[in-house]
Amino acid sequence: MSGKQVVGGPSHDSGGGGKKVAAMQLEREVMLGDIIWVKLQSNSWWPAQVVDENTVSESNKPDDKAVGAALVRLYGTYEYLYVDLIKSRLEFQIVLEQNNGSHREIFEKALEQVIIFILHIIKKIVSILHICYTFVANNLDAEMYRSFSHLELAQECSRMISGRSKGKQSKSTGYQFFT
Repeated sequence: MSGKQVVGGPSHDSGGGGKKVAAMQLEREVMLGDIIWVKLQSNSWWPAQVVDENTVSESNKPDDKAVGAALVRLYGTYEYLYVDLIKSRLEFQIVLEQNNGSHREIFEKALEQVIIFILHIIKKIVSILHICYTFVANNLDAEMYRSFSHLELAQECSRMISGRSKGKQSKSTGYQFFT
């Protein structure tokens, strides 16, 4: 692929065979558009594409740029990170060897972590909705409560929290959901 050089240099490996090829792959010039794997805060690895900093607005760039780091965009998102490309490639090479050279196994592990995180968030949302519905049910008369759909109950809950309720006044003043 032709493009701008981002980081890299010639191989310093004087050995032969596969080790020399691996070292050359790790240290070769990284070009814009190249796919690399980056370690996320969750310690999982995710594919990212090297991008030209000049084409990304300042508001989308992270503030924590280290010297020599390149800007990458995480695949499937519009999230950008600054990454030390050589360090990332070296660390990923170790992880790749630990996973039988399978990018798929590494990606599946990352996806499992994403699913666990999403389920955790859903559990929190359900808990908040339960608190909200209980609050609404305790502050509306029974007939009004039964007449609401789930969406209307959620909207009524929102109005009660913001003090614009159509139902009865709150029995407990100062009640806070998110303390």
